[in-house]
Amino acid sequence: MSSVIKGAPLAGRPLVLVVPPPAPKRPAAGSGPSGGTPPHADLPDAPARADADPEAERAAILAAAQAEAAAILEAARADAETILAAARKEAERLTAEARAAAEAEGYRAGYAAGEAAGRRAAEAAYAERLAAVAAARSALEAEFRAALDEALPALVRLALQAAEKIARRALSDDGAWVAYAREILLSAPLLETVTVYAPAERYAALVGRRSELAAALPEGVALRLLPATDLVSGVRVATEGGIVDASVEGQIERLAAALLEAAAPTGGNPGEGSPPPGGDPLPAPLGAEGGR
Repeated sequence: MSSVIKGAPLAGRPLVLVVPPPAPKRPAAGSGPSGGTPPHADLPDAPARADADPEAERAAILAAAQAEAAAILEAARADAETILAAARKEAERLTAEARAAAEAEGYRAGYAAGEAAGRRAAEAAYAERLAAVAAARSALEAEFRAALDEALPALVRLALQAAEKIARRALSDDGAWVAYAREILLSAPLLETVTVYAPAERYAALVGRRSELAAALPEGVALRLLPATDLVSGVRVATEGGIVDASVEGQIERLAAALLEAAAPTGGNPGEGSPPPGGDPLPAPLGAEGGR
């Protein structure tokens, strides 16, 4: 879902990629409160999407993204278990060799100097070799943990790249994108003026459906549409009450920061260099369209 902030983007909010439902159809003639033509009856019908249920489509896209991320992280965990199992097996082999060597050495010493002296020699040799094995095992485990911590940011990024591709594919159609923008617009805190920022290549499609967006707003709320150079997909809505950043790239970056923080094994900073969860400031607009 989108993060709504007052003055600057908020951190720590749950993040969900929003996939738009189909835009609502125009009400039929005679369905207004007095039986006449309803408000905005001159607007064209939004493109119907009978091929799939919007809620099911949204859930399927989110599930696919989460499954991709989970599969990559699960593969990393499986590799980790394999490395640890190999380290344990090697430690057991070295322990067995140390025990056998210590027993043989003790037997020889006991044969020459007596059973008691031989037993003490065997125990000392065994303890020495066991300490060496324990040190080697600790070194192997430390090396593995360091390698996993180093690889974790790349694994998270790889999983999120798959999720981002799925989300962008869902918004590739202009009709689906405008319906998505309408949903985000209505989720914003609407006061006197609402500004919708769109990627430059989507701006014309947004302007073409301006009357549909304006009709969805409460009476007295002015609508402005602006292109934004920093948006690749998704939409950003600004009002006097705050900002809704629903760009795909912004949500992916905040989700990456949250995943890296949650996956940090020791509370360190494995995701150093990743963007903060607050998002980016509003872009400088390329141009403007007047109010409602």
